[in-house]
Amino acid sequence: MQWGETETKDLFTEENYNCPAYLNGATSLYEYNDAASRKQGNGWRMPTRFDFEKLSMYNLTRSADVVNGVAGVRFTNPHTEQSIFLPFVPVRKENTACAYDGNAYGAYLSATLSRTDYPYFGLFQENGWSFADYPFEVSYSFAIRPVFGRR
Repeated sequence: MQWGETETKDLFTEENYNCPAYLNGATSLYEYNDAASRKQGNGWRMPTRFDFEKLSMYNLTRSADVVNGVAGVRFTNPHTEQSIFLPFVPVRKENTACAYDGNAYGAYLSATLSRTDYPYFGLFQENGWSFADYPFEVSYSFAIRPVFGRR
């Protein structure tokens, strides 16, 4: 999914990136331009930068995992045993996966834009988790992981 768009495409390029003009200058998506809100509705939304920051603040354990043949990382709360599995899903430009640090990674788009053409995204690898706003631009395709609740 590209930042500010709500429909998927077969090919993600700068030329077919179609961010609505009224989002120019916005630093956060409106509900009607939030892909998770549009697809899921009923309180679902894309995470914000703050949501990613909160995830990194908690003392979650991380472990490599494979679910249904898909590799990723499981984040587990050691106090409640609740967990979330996030598959490794690379950022794509056109139909090509972008390399990052030479290792498998997952990058999940947020509803927050940091500066022109750079959305915040959660980035994780087997050995770590962070949020970033560079080097992938808004016209690149990211995975999204909806969250439930208010912004």
